[in-house]
Amino acid sequence: MLFIAVHVARAVTGVHETYVWESGKLTSTPGISRIFPRILPRDSYTMIKSALGFQADQEAGGFQQLPKIGELMDLFRSRCETRYQPGMWLSLDEMMVRFTGTTKYKFTREHKPISEGLKLFALCCPTTGYCYTFRLEKRDGTSIESTVLALAERVRGMRHVIVMDNLFTSVRTFKALLNFHTYAVGTARVGRGLPKAFEVAKSDKKICPAGSWHPRQGRFCLRSDHRPGH
Repeated sequence: MLFIAVHVARAVTGVHETYVWESGKLTSTPGISRIFPRILPRDSYTMIKSALGFQADQEAGGFQQLPKIGELMDLFRSRCETRYQPGMWLSLDEMMVRFTGTTKYKFTREHKPISEGLKLFALCCPTTGYCYTFRLEKRDGTSIESTVLALAERVRGMRHVIVMDNLFTSVRTFKALLNFHTYAVGTARVGRGLPKAFEVAKSDKKICPAGSWHPRQGRFCLRSDHRPGH
């Protein structure tokens, strides 16, 4: 509140920011001194001002409404994509980045190592743990399939194999990835990306020669990189 008070008082008195603390004009001006009996210390004012940023959504770049850390995250992602070339196998999963600020993109996940922060969908190298590329979960209604394809666009035509869990796995997504010359392996549940026919014939190994059924876990392991004889 005192930070806002300094700005209001400066507009009324015409005191330049550089001379606010030296002149004493703010605290001696009739009316202002009664409303704001004390002034915010210079160091506190400077710290708050350096952390504030006002920018329209359309001007905020790749991470809208995160203008300060958004630019840094865009830069970090571009460096990740150009500084290392992962092997044939890639892993896709959710990732939480600790963030305690205020934004509509912040998630809270209890019982997680990072319980509060930004949620990313990341494509990583499973051998080294290197984060190759990522996308921010923006709560804008983007489908999981669209997110997977957006991440896979970065490795289009390179014939990578992406490993994922049942959150991302679906027959339609795997077919779309084949158009990128990208293959996939992932767990899947009936009703979550798999046709209902799998429920009827789940014990028939011929139903999906490129997959396998785990009756105890109630899920399939679906893959599009299957080759006869392997």
